[in-house]
Amino acid sequence: MPFQNEEELREYLMNHFSTIQMYDYLRKLQPLPKRRRRDRVGDEWVAIGSGKTLVHKDKFNRVKWTSHTVATRTLLLAIFPRRILATRNLKGIKNGTKKRLDPKIISDIISEIMSRFNVRVNEVRAIITIKCADESKILKAYQETYRRMNERNNMIR
Repeated sequence: MPFQNEEELREYLMNHFSTIQMYDYLRKLQPLPKRRRRDRVGDEWVAIGSGKTLVHKDKFNRVKWTSHTVATRTLLLAIFPRRILATRNLKGIKNGTKKRLDPKIISDIISEIMSRFNVRVNEVRAIITIKCADESKILKAYQETYRRMNERNNMIR
C-alpha cells in the first residue's frame, strides 16, 4: 500500500494500530502485523502533548483529572500496560534490569499534565517514577504469591 508522503502513512497508522505498534513501526520500519477485526471498527484517538502520542478516546475519558497526581497515574495506565510500567523506568537503569520508558511518550504525558495543572516537570517525573516503582512491587508480590502456590501444589502431589 503506497503512501504519497509521511503524513498519509502516519494517519493510516493512527487510525488502524495501537500507539505502541505505531511507534514500533516508525522506529524499526518493519512491516506491520495484519490487523485484527476489532481494530477495524472506527477507533477514535485523542492526541496528547505534542500530538504525536495517541490515546484511545475511551481510555482518555476514564482519566481522572481531579489532581495532577491522580491524572498522571491514570494517564500512564491509559497508555502503558501495567507490566510495562512494572519493568521499566524513566532512566532505564538499575543494574541493567529495567529498560527505559519511551521518552517521546513520557514527554507528551508531562506536557499534557503541565498544560492542565500548574506543576513543574520534576513533580510529574517524580509521580511517574513512583508509579513505576508501585507497579513493580505489585508485580513482584504477585509473582511471589504465584510461586508459593506452585510450591504448595508440588508438595501435595
